[in-house]
Parts: sequence; C-alpha cells; structure tokens
Amino acid sequence: MVTIDDQPWFVARDICEALELGWDKSNNVYAPSRLVKPLHDDEKASKQIATSGQKVILVSESGLYKLIMRSDKPQAKAFQDWVTKEVLPSIRKTGSFVTGHPSLVENLYPF
Repeated sequence: MVTIDDQPWFVARDICEALELGWDKSNNVYAPSRLVKPLHDDEKASKQIATSGQKVILVSESGLYKLIMRSDKPQAKAFQDWVTKEVLPSIRKTGSFVTGHPSLVENLYPF
C-alpha cells in the first residue's frame, strides 16, 4: 500500500494474488491490467514506485472494494456478506454504520 494525497492506494498485482483474480495462464503470472480495466479512471493509476523504480498499477480504496466483490475466495465472500448483509442495510435503515472492527479489511487482506 502507498499513500497518495492522504489516501490509501493498493498495488493491483498484490490484490490479484490475494484475491486469486486475474491469473494469466499463458504467462503463469497475475496480470492486473485486464482486471482493473472496468474501474473508473479515478480508481486506478499507473505510478513509478520509488523503492523498485518500476511502474505498477495501483487501485484506490473503492477500487479495492470492487475487486473484493468479484472474488470467489472464502475470505472475500465473508467480506461480501458483511457488506451486503450488515453494512448496506444499516446505512439504508439508519443512515450510518458503526462497527467494533475498525480494521476489518486489513484483517481479511493483510498485504
């Protein structure tokens, strides 16, 4: 994860690997470029990372959530269920959601 303008951005390849999405069978690697294509322009970026000097594809926090919703991995399914069965209904009913688990995403995907 990197921070840009005080917002978290995630390395798309790491997300692909953690969620088991975007496997390129012909090259035996995770290939995030096709996977992030449907994301809005403000949810993805190509940046050069100072430590490696390589350009990587990054996704915003909302882009991360969209990718989690596409995964069939059990941990992703648990997150999907939590969002769709608890968070969204609570927001619809009360206008807000408060949880005792502030780092749920980090617990599910500590990359």
